[in-house]
Amino acid sequence: WILDDYCASSQGELIPVAALPIIDPAAAAAEVRRTAERGFRAAFIRTNSVSGIKYSDRRFDVVWQAIVDTGVKLGLHPLPVWDQDGTACGYRLSNIMAASALGFPMDMIATLYDMMSGGVFDRFPTMPTMILEAGAGWLPSFLERFEEHREMFGAIQAPEWKTPPLEIFERQMMVTVEACERTDLAIALEFLPADHVAIASDWPHYDGTPDLISGFTRAGRGLDEDDLAMVAGGTLARWFPA
Repeated sequence: WILDDYCASSQGELIPVAALPIIDPAAAAAEVRRTAERGFRAAFIRTNSVSGIKYSDRRFDVVWQAIVDTGVKLGLHPLPVWDQDGTACGYRLSNIMAASALGFPMDMIATLYDMMSGGVFDRFPTMPTMILEAGAGWLPSFLERFEEHREMFGAIQAPEWKTPPLEIFERQMMVTVEACERTDLAIALEFLPADHVAIASDWPHYDGTPDLISGFTRAGRGLDEDDLAMVAGGTLARWFPA
């Protein structure tokens, strides 16, 4: 439906993203291949472990290999509710307000740490990975913090983690920033390459940005115009060329 109906008449402006049945790695890998053959250019998974099994577990390597083999992009997208391990469940958050405010970045941070420290991105250095709807302002600081701990403990605690986190990000990742969030945008553009940052809105969800253009214009005041142009469309054009 999303390929043949919703996105079909957009002349390529709308790009369908496949939802993977990640609870079954073999089925998820098969779905990557099936949807890629149909023309899907990306697939996404939630930032939650599956029945207590984290993505660093090698049983998920068949999924990452399928993504590399097909050339699709992997999206990491939080959904911090109470059905799987994560912030909402672990902290026993009582409502969607708390789950949304805390869970989106916290689940993403935990997943990135797990996949980096578990060697996923060292085993699959060509797997393009999108950090979606979790903000961006925390990312430079946590990449630095991850590296400090990799240097201190990595040889014993994470021997498969060979590549510094910022190098992993610059090699194979991008991050979205909400259009109206000035602090997030300013931090991202100060510490990350602009062609690794893309605008997002989450419209029409409750936390979306209906005034996308004006909100982004206000948030970007005083920032470099070339960087803003890259965030507004250049990064996504680079990741999904026509």
